[in-house]
Amino acid sequence: MLHQITWKLTKFQEDVLIKNDFFWIKWVYFGLQTQGEFFLYPFLDTNHNTFYYAIFDNPNQYELFLRLIKISWIGVKTANYISTKFELEEIKTAIDNSDVKFFIQVPGIWQKTAKKIILELKDKISLEDLEKVQQEEEIKEKIIKTLVNLGYSRLKVEKILKDYKWNLDKPAEIVQQVIKQL
Repeated sequence: MLHQITWKLTKFQEDVLIKNDFFWIKWVYFGLQTQGEFFLYPFLDTNHNTFYYAIFDNPNQYELFLRLIKISWIGVKTANYISTKFELEEIKTAIDNSDVKFFIQVPGIWQKTAKKIILELKDKISLEDLEKVQQEEEIKEKIIKTLVNLGYSRLKVEKILKDYKWNLDKPAEIVQQVIKQL
């Protein structure tokens, strides 16, 4: 489950924290934002019996993270680092050019793992697909805000939209379909 929240980054001693008025979460954050909207993904690491929180600046980074985490030898922190530290186009170019050196610059990635990443993601990362996810998220948020302003419950609207098949050309039709289900 992906959570969208508005928080600030701060430092406490040597730790980087994201925090709001209610609580804070310790995490190593590799992005460039210092405050604003973040996407927080709680991830249960069964190998270490603990939760990790992967933090992303946008849904595209999240989608890339999910693809990376499926590759054996790629851990949560490494997947989060790759998905947030580099631009999507840089990663796509590195994969298209089989640029092992690009991935070796990531801490903890050696040549064998870099080759595995390239082989696993070749033809699987499409900038168009990731851009479509971004558009869907933006439309979804606009629809939610519209319906909440009309007095509908945000939770109920989100629940309906969770399983909705998107037609990006007709957001008004999506609003009508959601209202019918409320």
